[in-house]
Amino acid sequence: MQEHSELVTRLVRNGPLPPADLERLRGFGWDSDETLIVLTTADARAILHRHLNGDLSLDDLVEWANQVEARDDIGFEKGHEEALGNLIFELANPTLHAESTSAAAERWLEALPGPRHPAS
Repeated sequence: MQEHSELVTRLVRNGPLPPADLERLRGFGWDSDETLIVLTTADARAILHRHLNGDLSLDDLVEWANQVEARDDIGFEKGHEEALGNLIFELANPTLHAESTSAAAERWLEALPGPRHPAS
């Protein structure tokens, strides 16, 4: 269970998992009755900032959202479940939206509660 929790935490906080780690995570299955980590607005904002600062590519941002979207063991911050769910869905499915993913990232940074710029 510790490895499972560590992999899910790395996914939420650091961005998409590399193929070997993703394969290990898939070994734990997709369905879960237990939340191992909660995606917070601060986590989402940090990932969005990393993308907009050029530290996370567009493909990596979309892949991160896809990897998060597929997990039942990742919960969403209480009070922000709908917004975070919508964010993940929108980023994971860029072809369903007319707006570019980078423009969506900027819009979501404005919409999600938190500081306008990441903490130093």
